[in-house]
Amino acid sequence: MSGIVFFKTKSLENIHHFYHKTLEMEVWLEQANCYIYKKGNLILGFLQSDQAETHGIITIFNQRKTEIDQYYKKYANLVTQDLKVNEKFNIYHFYICDPEGRKIEFQTFLHPLNAYHSLDEGLVKRRSIRNFKDKQVEKEVLDKIFSLCRYSPTARNSQSYYYLVIQDPKDLNWLANSRGPAGNPIKQAPMAVLVISDNTKTRRLEQDADIAATYFMLAAYSYDVASCWITDMNKDQVKSYFNIPQEYHISCAIATGYADEFKVIPERRSTHDFVYYDRYDIQD
Repeated sequence: MSGIVFFKTKSLENIHHFYHKTLEMEVWLEQANCYIYKKGNLILGFLQSDQAETHGIITIFNQRKTEIDQYYKKYANLVTQDLKVNEKFNIYHFYICDPEGRKIEFQTFLHPLNAYHSLDEGLVKRRSIRNFKDKQVEKEVLDKIFSLCRYSPTARNSQSYYYLVIQDPKDLNWLANSRGPAGNPIKQAPMAVLVISDNTKTRRLEQDADIAATYFMLAAYSYDVASCWITDMNKDQVKSYFNIPQEYHISCAIATGYADEFKVIPERRSTHDFVYYDRYDIQD
């Protein structure tokens, strides 16, 4: 289910400037006398009217306190209630107002959340994390992540992939050392996941397992669980150590846990630099 929250406004152009330019929300849809904005999974609509609806609170939340600090500095001239920890609701927040007086709250929850990221947000913001908190990912969270992984596509719907969850520190250390320095993120993580495909179910071992690895990392991100994929794991000694049939294929090991670092999104190429239509034609 998807939805939109609508408000009536007496000054559509002022509201448009505030939400699109000041809050930097994307114009998701423009209609006659109406703008609909989107940021993450928040969708807001404003409709021109002879009266303004200003009741309620529009809450924008982020993952980390540092992000709320940045918003606080950015919108300092609009702040109506100061930045603080609200112990009753276990949140860190402050308030501003839009041009018609609607209360807008910026906050982060100081406790774990269920999944909330939109797909496009996950695709853009997921980063490879190499430093993890000393905290296990709860079994109930892992169950939800793996439930999403059931929909990973495979050749002929063979569903040929498996996930081997490794949590024993001795096994994690062995696995990390088997990969040399590149395996260090596994030593930092409370768990790792080997992504495996079964040769008796598919002739597309590599593709099925690689896609399953991608699904796992995106599903994990949706629950604020970080990951880092480590390649070159399809080795006889790894299969022997973890009792994996030699004919199976190991796509990668994924260091997994709660992030103890924050990474900004690096600069990316324009789509014009890597998308071609009809023919592949690189221009000098």
